[in-house]
Amino acid sequence: MTITINGPVIVLVDYDNLSPVQKEIGLVNLAHKVLSKIEFELINEIALCDFRIYGGWYEDNTITRLAEQVLEEINGNFPTLSILDNGLRVRINADLAKGLMEAPMRDLFNTYRKKQGASNIRIAKKEEVGCDADSCLIPALRKMFKKQKCPVNNCAIEFRNIVYRDEQKLVDTMLSCDLIYAAEAGCSVIAVVSSDDDFLPPIYAAMNRNVQVIRFLTTPNTHKLVSFAGLPAISEKEI
Repeated sequence: MTITINGPVIVLVDYDNLSPVQKEIGLVNLAHKVLSKIEFELINEIALCDFRIYGGWYEDNTITRLAEQVLEEINGNFPTLSILDNGLRVRINADLAKGLMEAPMRDLFNTYRKKQGASNIRIAKKEEVGCDADSCLIPALRKMFKKQKCPVNNCAIEFRNIVYRDEQKLVDTMLSCDLIYAAEAGCSVIAVVSSDDDFLPPIYAAMNRNVQVIRFLTTPNTHKLVSFAGLPAISEKEI
């Protein structure tokens, strides 16, 4: 379906959901690929696109190294004029999404966190995986997970001090809020670049406001989408 563009095109990118290959091609090429797959016609000579990149950009109130790298890429390559395969021209502005669209001067801090420990993890017995070596480390791992501390006698190091995982908080909610805000702000089309199904409800909420929303999958979709009564199916494309 061809979309008539009489307002800005909004592209919301879940950076953590991109594959290594999609990150490697760079944000300019990613933006061009997304825009090239949207079938639209222009009322004005040049379309405008806001390209927002979401991620855990603050550890406490300090910007992360990854955020600095993405900002460097943004500042070095945007704004840019993209000429699509059909000859249409789109001026793209890119932004690191550090706060809500409706409150752009108020950054949301502590969006990148180190979650200590490892809950809901089970370690199989060495016999269950077919290991009969006396030097096998699985028993020590099982003991460490069970006691949540180093298995060596008299060692005071706790498990939560040596095992952690990176996680981003508030980011999905921020993108969802911006999706609804953009839908009510008069944009022509919204593209959500993510395979995360948590964005399905806000996508449907935006569609319910008579805005065209396209979901760009970062990985192939292998399951049936949740559907909402009275709303058409979500338009999906692969990058």
